[in-house]
Amino acid sequence: MKEILEHPFFKPLDIPALMAKKLTPGYMPDINDGELKYFDQRLIKDQTVEMSIVPADRQKLIGKNKN
Repeated sequence: MKEILEHPFFKPLDIPALMAKKLTPGYMPDINDGELKYFDQRLIKDQTVEMSIVPADRQKLIGKNKN
């Protein structure tokens, strides 16, 4: 991930503020009731979400079989 964030495209971003969710987006769409019903509710309610949706045991298996 560090390699990606160091790309020149991301240079203008304040990465620590981005990761802390302290940046204000340039565009906020108007959202009507029911439009977010298919999204993960943890994301909608601004709860803490792990960096990966892949379960930890699967992450270990992926790492083990990486080569």
